[in-house]
Amino acid sequence: SLPKVQVKKSKIKSFVTDVLLPETSNLEALNQKSAFRTCMPLKFPDLKSEITMIALLNLLDFGRSYNKILMDTVSRNAQDTILFGCMGMHLSGKKLDADFLLGMTVTSVGQFFSIPVTVEEKVMDAVYKDSPGPLHPFADSIRKVMNDTGRVLKSLQVECLGEYILKVTTSHTKYKKSAVGLVNCLADTFPMFQDIQRLKDSAKLENDELPFVRKAQKLVLSLFSRYSDENEDFKF
Repeated sequence: SLPKVQVKKSKIKSFVTDVLLPETSNLEALNQKSAFRTCMPLKFPDLKSEITMIALLNLLDFGRSYNKILMDTVSRNAQDTILFGCMGMHLSGKKLDADFLLGMTVTSVGQFFSIPVTVEEKVMDAVYKDSPGPLHPFADSIRKVMNDTGRVLKSLQVECLGEYILKVTTSHTKYKKSAVGLVNCLADTFPMFQDIQRLKDSAKLENDELPFVRKAQKLVLSLFSRYSDENEDFKF
């Protein structure tokens, strides 16, 4: 816990305006932006499959420090690279369940997400070898998150992220129609949803790590934006 860290309500509006969404000053526009990102031109066999896709997109929402090299290499930033890869997996007929997530390797990440994970390195004249490239750590981070998610799903004995979220929102009174409850549930269950920010001025604090659970909050907003008009369970 961080007892010395306080949230100033007067700063929340400026944070949304200046940091989250510089081009607007209202939360409705933020909601619309999230809805735009989740209404993809894809056909899903059932609700849990679509929710799985939305959950995976939010779970893999990281890697902005690689934006420059990604743009130079594949002409896509990190967010679009994740979208490209997730849509590619779906269009190729892959079932994004626990077994598939557990089976992901750096090589398969590179193939699905179109991330060059190796570079040719000269050993001697006319002799080259493949070595990890500058984007290898990014691909390996994607691989790790997917593998870890698969392991958690296996331990919970659920097939996919969509099945888990539907179970929580429909079966657990504690989390029913509660955005805060669902955010906490996701962060408590999946370590990959526990976004941690290391504070720069940590010498003044007993604990220099501050949990933001940004990805879990974005996922819950995405679910609300996509389903609240048609599904009572997501009217938080």
